[in-house]
Amino acid sequence: MPEEEDELTETGEKAIKSVAKGAGIVSLGLIFSNFAGYLFNVVTARFLGSDGYGVISLAVAVVGFLAPLCVLGIDSGIKRYVAFYRGKGDESRTKGTITSGLKIVLLPTVFISILLFIFSEPIAIRVFNEPAASFVFRIFALALPFKILLKTLISITDAFQEMKYRVVSYYVMRKGTRILLVLGFFYVGLEILGAAYAIMLSYVLGFSTALFFVARKIAPKLSQVKSNLNYKELIAYSWPLLFVSIMTKILGYTDKVMLGYFEASSQVGVYNAALITAAFITIGLSAVKKITMPVFSDLLGKEEGEELSRTFRTSNKWLIAITLPLFFVLLLFPNHVMNLIFGLEYVVASTALSILAVAYFLKACLGLGSSFLRSIERTKVILLATLAGGFLNIVMNLLLIPRLGIEGAGYAYLLSTVVVYGLYMLYTYRYLGESPYRQNIFKPLISAILAVIPVYLLFQHVLPPTNLLLIPAFVLFLAIYTLLFLVFGGLEEDDIVVLKAVERKTGMKIKWLRNFVKRFI
Repeated sequence: MPEEEDELTETGEKAIKSVAKGAGIVSLGLIFSNFAGYLFNVVTARFLGSDGYGVISLAVAVVGFLAPLCVLGIDSGIKRYVAFYRGKGDESRTKGTITSGLKIVLLPTVFISILLFIFSEPIAIRVFNEPAASFVFRIFALALPFKILLKTLISITDAFQEMKYRVVSYYVMRKGTRILLVLGFFYVGLEILGAAYAIMLSYVLGFSTALFFVARKIAPKLSQVKSNLNYKELIAYSWPLLFVSIMTKILGYTDKVMLGYFEASSQVGVYNAALITAAFITIGLSAVKKITMPVFSDLLGKEEGEELSRTFRTSNKWLIAITLPLFFVLLLFPNHVMNLIFGLEYVVASTALSILAVAYFLKACLGLGSSFLRSIERTKVILLATLAGGFLNIVMNLLLIPRLGIEGAGYAYLLSTVVVYGLYMLYTYRYLGESPYRQNIFKPLISAILAVIPVYLLFQHVLPPTNLLLIPAFVLFLAIYTLLFLVFGGLEEDDIVVLKAVERKTGMKIKWLRNFVKRFI
């Protein structure tokens, strides 16, 4: 690998700052959103038990399958072309892309929502043998338009790099209100329907907030501009993403749908508890991906190939470093994690949790490739990779679930994740002409391994086997890992640029931290 340069160009520094600022804002929102969403699932799982929680999980999976047929990949097209034309100063095309996208999405969303409402009972009884799911599916049918329009509006605010609007609308109002609503509904005795109503109303509130931001903060900037509609370019870019979205949903929901078909709903419930726990590993990936696509597009427009490569590799290093601690905890202590959070009923999913932890860690390490491919308009590459992974996922679930149950679903997800995201990163490597990873990615890995060994031995062989001790054990592991990471020189000059950007963005006085970090560079 070629030697890294010590100095950043002005464009490169600006790009890395943009990633840091946007990802910082989104990370705060994601932390809150994931905590609130996870708390909602924990409360629902404990209150309803694995059977009732399984019904809710099935409804979420069914709507998840239908969502791509509504949004048609247009949200990614809006994000890409609004950012692109804003970079070129073409306000007419910017407005036309927004208008075209909203019009394209509206009709299929209404049509599919009506179909789901009408056929809710046959789906619940004939497919899943769960009559109790019928009315839940109807509630989700009413929620579907608000879900899709919220997603579309958020793509507009993302394209303007106004990440605070995403945080408020998508993370706080959608997820933050959900836990309050479900607690209220459970209090009055609504149980399964209470959880369904809470999800529906949270989408209504999120949509209303996003609509306010777009109408009051973004639309006035383009109010005097004539709209140059952009149907052809938007559809040409987005149609491959429709199939990508479908296959992505297959990757995300086939396991639960097939578990619901082959097994009892309780198995769907315990598996989903493990799945959403493992998904915490990719919080960092979700945050960085939301902002890197517009940044990559901007650097491509300016033909800053060297800075594009540098920004990509810096972001990859952050992702690996921040995901390692949680990965090792879920991999090595799955029984304690499931028992502590969900209760003894869900411990049967411990092995599945370890399998899924490996899958999500690999997704975090490889996942930035999808954002990069979108920015360079290689949507057909994404389509082919996702098609391969989607078909593999279906076949593996059909083969493994009847034999291995929830562990089979976990293995199917792991194998398909490796195929899809491995192909993404392989093409990225070919495009960049050099490795998308820095040599120092081994430093956080070595630090994590050295840190987890004494903590594992202490927890397993010295301390009493109490679930509550998992929390101080994790804190100890995190402290040792951080110290070793710094001692081994895991930080570099690019990271100082990030800290400066965070300080200016948040107003926090962290000069002392920058000075401390400099000692290890």
